[in-house]
Amino acid sequence: MTCLPPKTPLAKLKELTDPVDISGRPPPKGDMLRQFYLFQMSQGEVEEELAVMLKLRDYVLTEPKAPTVNVLWDRPSEEFRKASGAGEDFFKKLGKMSTDNKKAVTEKALYRLSILGIIEDWTTDFVCHFAVRFRVLPDEAVLHNLLTHVVKYQRDDADDTTNLEKQIRYLPGDTLWEKCGRFLLQWTWETITFNRRESLKNLYDLCVNFKSSESFKRSLENYFRVDELTIILQYIADNPKQFAEWPKAFQHKAAQNADLTFVRDKSILKARAETLSRILESTNENLAIDTVSGLLQLAQSAYDVPQGRARLENTLSRMKNYFSVEEQLAVLQTMVVIGVGINLPETSRYDLAESIERFYPGSYNWVSNELSIIHIPQLTATNQKIKDLNQKLYERFSKKN
Repeated sequence: MTCLPPKTPLAKLKELTDPVDISGRPPPKGDMLRQFYLFQMSQGEVEEELAVMLKLRDYVLTEPKAPTVNVLWDRPSEEFRKASGAGEDFFKKLGKMSTDNKKAVTEKALYRLSILGIIEDWTTDFVCHFAVRFRVLPDEAVLHNLLTHVVKYQRDDADDTTNLEKQIRYLPGDTLWEKCGRFLLQWTWETITFNRRESLKNLYDLCVNFKSSESFKRSLENYFRVDELTIILQYIADNPKQFAEWPKAFQHKAAQNADLTFVRDKSILKARAETLSRILESTNENLAIDTVSGLLQLAQSAYDVPQGRARLENTLSRMKNYFSVEEQLAVLQTMVVIGVGINLPETSRYDLAESIERFYPGSYNWVSNELSIIHIPQLTATNQKIKDLNQKLYERFSKKN
């Protein structure tokens, strides 16, 4: 389960955790799979949940008793129906599902409509209906409300919503409102739901990597630690574009003076990775934290775990959207300075150089020089020249004989 990428579709997750296997094979077992199964039970496919949101929006906005309307999630009593004038329209629109499901699905849609600004508030009698207070908004106001909500969690875009707005407007949908609803549902699965998955993953990793009670205790202490380091990490997470602050996650004050020096002790860097894991649970696609996580995994020669290569290369793939050309070069230099400072193992230095080259072609030469590793493309070219020269010498020698 730890190998699942952050944007794994719900359908794939349900396939892995479904206790009913139509192939006849035994259903999956284990505490982690059970946790994922219980977790995904309350989740619906984007198109299904969007359909409910659209139905509820249309039902609320066309109800003549504005600005408050009764939304039924169960069949009302005759007395309630007569007293309130409420029909069974929305109750029927939910189709064939249990009463509990209808209530949960309806309330979830109400909450999401409240994020978009259409629903102001709602109450329930816990019997058959929600009393909903709503308002009519133009699509552009709905878009504004959505962006305001998203940037509270997606800190990379906190001061620049242009990229987010482009993503929303390019989504399929007949209206901007529908595009906003679809984006909210997709983003919720990829971002908010991601937090729950990361929490389960951290717990799973602790158990799988169990070596002794003492080491397990230390890992838990690192996870729950609140000190100067956690303050630094949280500041970096909250201000991802201030890349000059990134090295502080890898530094400590020297014993004899106030100069900042890099940590090279692998056990300390491992402890910092464990402390960072709690922040990672609530931080998806953050330029700074993704970089810090990737470099900490490089320090442990564990680059190809989910918190390593994928996160660092996620930063490299997105930098052009957030930094000028000069700033991008400065960010790359910051990564290399950290790599040298924490004394990355040789194989990890090659991994870092290759990742940077993948997204910034032509950078391998100076990066390899800074990291004190052999420039492999140059070495390959030199070897080929030597082979060609040997071949010519051999041919000349053969002709003479």
